[in-house]
Amino acid sequence: MTAVGGYGYGFQFWLNPPGGFRADGAFGQYSMILPKQDAVVAITSESIATKTTMQIVWDTLLPEMKSASPLPKDRAAYNLLKQQLGVLGYEPPKQATASPVAATIAGKDFLLEQNPFNAKAVSFRFNNDTCILP
Repeated sequence: MTAVGGYGYGFQFWLNPPGGFRADGAFGQYSMILPKQDAVVAITSESIATKTTMQIVWDTLLPEMKSASPLPKDRAAYNLLKQQLGVLGYEPPKQATASPVAATIAGKDFLLEQNPFNAKAVSFRFNNDTCILP
């Protein structure tokens, strides 16, 4: 593990300043592992304000995770939870792999409003079932 920006980094994980470690994704997606609190915090914020998002966890959420004694074992509640989780499922919607709009927008430039990325325009190319942003 190497120190980057004052915190350790290695194997696609960062060390958290208050303890634990995290995996960072694009646009504010995090998986924060906090072993002392026996907790995992998953964030899918779609934000470019990554430091602000993490600071909210450190300043607001983490202090509320007080170290209390573990809950007593409750076999009936555990079995009920296990049963309820066992029937959960999600069937993703079936989507067409091509769009009738593709032919009308392929290769055209679309001008963008001012944005944090300073991107001026976007265009699309299509190759079989793939959309390419050149």
